[in-house]
Amino acid sequence: DTAPSSLGHLAKLTTTLQSCRPTNGPSKRIAGIVGLCVESRISNVELLQDVLAGSNHRIVKLGSSYYLEYGQVADNNEIAGQRFRVSSRTAFWLHSARSTHAPKKEGPIPPCLRTVFEALPSAPSDLGNALSTMANMVEQANALELPGIVCGVLSGKTEYRDSFYINSLFV
Repeated sequence: DTAPSSLGHLAKLTTTLQSCRPTNGPSKRIAGIVGLCVESRISNVELLQDVLAGSNHRIVKLGSSYYLEYGQVADNNEIAGQRFRVSSRTAFWLHSARSTHAPKKEGPIPPCLRTVFEALPSAPSDLGNALSTMANMVEQANALELPGIVCGVLSGKTEYRDSFYINSLFV
């Protein structure tokens, strides 16, 4: 699919995510990952797969905002990595799914999320395919709308740890 059409697909994904009501832990985790992609514009497939597996991340609240902290967790429970602002709904989904088993990438798409993934440019066959297709589409939309450094950080192709600077560009 082409980059210009990714903006339309992103708008459709955002709209369909609004009506998503996941009911169990695995579907909440997947819905949270969709939120990371379409609301926070994260297109880093490795990050999304780590969140799917329940590793290398945590949700924190600083002031009135929620963040996904991503990176290696040290012995003192600190994370040396990156911080991305997330919506309260995405934070809720990811936080409430933290103690559930991780869905398999090769597994089926939960029924409550099928309509969300049907908004993608191609019909995904499984969850892993859906996540990589969604990340690719979001990366194309980011390239059209956001500054290059922000696109690089959101796609995981550029390491940049000054989250204040990145958030000020993106907000």
